[in-house]
Amino acid sequence: MKLNERPQSTFHNTLLAVVAVLSIGILIASGETSGTSDSGESAESNSDVTQAETSPSSETDDVKLTSCGADSLGYLQAELTVTNNSSKESDYIINVVFESDDGSTQLDTAISFVNNLKPGQNKVEKALSFTEAPANFTCTISSVDRSESL
Repeated sequence: MKLNERPQSTFHNTLLAVVAVLSIGILIASGETSGTSDSGESAESNSDVTQAETSPSSETDDVKLTSCGADSLGYLQAELTVTNNSSKESDYIINVVFESDDGSTQLDTAISFVNNLKPGQNKVEKALSFTEAPANFTCTISSVDRSESL
């Protein structure tokens, strides 16, 4: 093997991950909801974080919206805590929607990825946007997709 060559298994795993992410993106863009769940979970900036009821053992139960506000540069940001409640090492794709306080305008969306989370492990992750944050807005987890890690 040459010095700058990667082992084929690493390249193969990376290629599979890219194909999986692109496939999910195409499904989301086409309006398909197979493999995703609406959590209904939302939070408002400058107010308490609210949690929605979901069915037990759902992938949406693994993701909690812990804060919604502006980051240090004044951009939209949601903080998420992801806990793997499944029995297998898992990867997550989490979609967050930022909306005006009255819900009439979608300000932006963000996608967060968490990979190789072991059963029982948790990770704090941020969903970030490059849209300037207004004084008041809401954050909603619009979908969560959990899959077994490769």
